[in-house]
Amino acid sequence: MKPDRYDESTQRIRLHGQEGSRSAQTGIPTAGMFLFGLPFFGVGTWAALAGTKTIPIDPTKLHAPYWVLTAFGTVFAAAGLLIWCMAWQQYQAKLRQRNLLAKGYADPALLDYAWEVRGYTPPRWSRVAKALAGVAGLATFLSLFNWWAFCAPGTPWLLKGIVMLFDAFLAFAVWKTALLVGRTLKFSASRIEFTQFPFRPGETAVLQWQVPRGLHRLTKGTITLRNVMEWYEVSGSGNKRRRHLVQEQLWSGTQHYDSARELHPNQFEEIRFEIPAAAASTSLSGDKTLYWELVMDLDLVGLDFKETYLVPVYRTTKP
Repeated sequence: MKPDRYDESTQRIRLHGQEGSRSAQTGIPTAGMFLFGLPFFGVGTWAALAGTKTIPIDPTKLHAPYWVLTAFGTVFAAAGLLIWCMAWQQYQAKLRQRNLLAKGYADPALLDYAWEVRGYTPPRWSRVAKALAGVAGLATFLSLFNWWAFCAPGTPWLLKGIVMLFDAFLAFAVWKTALLVGRTLKFSASRIEFTQFPFRPGETAVLQWQVPRGLHRLTKGTITLRNVMEWYEVSGSGNKRRRHLVQEQLWSGTQHYDSARELHPNQFEEIRFEIPAAAASTSLSGDKTLYWELVMDLDLVGLDFKETYLVPVYRTTKP
């Protein structure tokens, strides 16, 4: 695909609305992650069982309906399970790396990440399942505050306004999830093929993009190759310490398509990018997380096509 124009940016830009961490590493030891999730799962399970009256409790000490206690327990138990899933993924990544080293593998790209050397296919229905689970969890969590704000007597209007603001955020999350479901149903699986593995700084990255079914005519759009660094920032202190994920773009090259063009589903379109010689190497298993991704934002009739693909860029010597 030949773009109408092209531009580069070396400005560091914080990204928003990303799916989550690209790395399985959390910066916390696996055992520490397990212990961290234990109280969430334990307290949540107890509360959920008490809310369903499986475990007897004194009803005079319960100042809310039983379903509120069940919802509270479900959210906390799910948070514990999520932390344990992250710990398991981190353990599996480290175990895979150790097994490859024991077998004599020395390729830094394959040691860093479980690449399919021929190409990359983004997840589809697993991503939808995660989004639906996230919306369901958020709705369950906010149900506690909605009961408190609109059902409990004497709730101040300020609190009601704050809860309504969070409800608006939930509505936005539902809308975003509905778009994701719609795009998953409209388009078939999408994929990029690598013409070499890995790509190296200072060289041309030639990618073969397989046009998915459901994409026939492009009105306009952009295709961006960008280098991203991610890390966790800690704010607050003591019991109020919070860790949140930060993703920052270090470099980007963007191809702009300003005129309409026809595309043919299942056929391959060639996409080329010049990787800067001073570009950073991918690191998805180290202490510092760096990665390269191809971002497509294509305007179509109806639902637009938006997809992101991981691209292997490593500073290695040629064989």
